[in-house]
Amino acid sequence: MSHTRSHLSEIFIVDDDVDLCEVIVWSLKKQGYSVRAFSSGKSALKTLQHTKPALLIVDFHLGDMKGCEFLEKRWQMSHSCPVIVISGSPDVAKCAIPTDKYMSIVEKPLDLEGLLREIRKLNVPYLLKSSNEASMQLSHGPASAE
Repeated sequence: MSHTRSHLSEIFIVDDDVDLCEVIVWSLKKQGYSVRAFSSGKSALKTLQHTKPALLIVDFHLGDMKGCEFLEKRWQMSHSCPVIVISGSPDVAKCAIPTDKYMSIVEKPLDLEGLLREIRKLNVPYLLKSSNEASMQLSHGPASAE
């Protein structure tokens, strides 16, 4: 019996660039998506033990681990969801990450419209409009936390 909670309408963003996370969160919330951001791979993995989002957007170069390491650990969990990788070096990311671990790679500097197009292709559900739910949540978590 699984104790995993489902957040099937929520998008998780994992990127150690806090400013970029804020821009992505703002942009996606403006489009009506429910978004949760994590500034470390470890804090996102800890949350993913108990939740299943509709989509993961993961930076290839996280501060506390490589995106491919994050994705491998995430795939070792019993549940999965679509993944979009963002990277300043998409050719390196394509070589490093097996193609079955992600849906697409979006290049940095980030084209927000391009990211939105990729999300729409995946038919990620929109949040039911509620201004109370539109606040940004950024989970920092210490890099060494388990």
